[in-house]
Amino acid sequence: MVQKVDQKMPRKILKWVPLILFIVVPYTSILLAREHELVGRIVALSIVFCSAVVLIFWYSLNPKTKIIRPGGKLTQLGFKKKQIVEWTARLLFLGFGLVFLYSFVVPFAIDMFVVVQGYEITTVKGTVTRNSTLFGTWFLSQSIRINRGTSGEETYYLLYSLKPRLRRETKHEFLILPHSKLILEAKELKKTDIW
Repeated sequence: MVQKVDQKMPRKILKWVPLILFIVVPYTSILLAREHELVGRIVALSIVFCSAVVLIFWYSLNPKTKIIRPGGKLTQLGFKKKQIVEWTARLLFLGFGLVFLYSFVVPFAIDMFVVVQGYEITTVKGTVTRNSTLFGTWFLSQSIRINRGTSGEETYYLLYSLKPRLRRETKHEFLILPHSKLILEAKELKKTDIW
C-alpha cells in the first residue's frame, strides 16, 4: 500500500530556509570559529551573500512563483491587470537583486579575491563617533562611523556581531575589507595600548 505524500510539507520546510541561511548558519560559523572570529565572519558573509543572490533571482525569475496569493485583493483584478502587477513585482525583485549584487556581493567578491591572493586584511584604528542599527538589531547589523584622525571619518558595517553594540567615543582596532566596507573583527583598545 502506497501512502500519499503531503505536498504541503516541502513548502513548510521552505519557509524556514531564509531563517536558517540568514540567522542560524552565520552565527553558527562565527561561534565555531571561536577566537578566529575573522574566519567565521568571512564564511558567514560568503554563505549569506551567495544565498541571498540565489534566492532573490530564483524568486523573481521562477515562473512557478506566485506573487499574487490566492484570497488577496489583487486576485480580483482582471487577467490583463493581474499579469501587469505580477510582472512589475518580478521586475522590482529583479532590480533589487541587481542592486544588491552590485552594492554588496561584487565588492565583497573583490575583497575576497584580494585576500586569497595573499594580501593582508586592512587594519584601521580609530574612535567610534557614531553607531546606528536597524530597528535596534545590533546583533544583525551595525553602521559604525570611525574617526581615523588625520584620515577623516568613514563609515563601515559590522554584520552578525556577537558583542554588544560598540559604544561611542571608544577606541578600536578594526580588521576591514576596504571595497565592501565590512568589519571582520573589532577589538577595543585599552588606554595602555599604543594608539
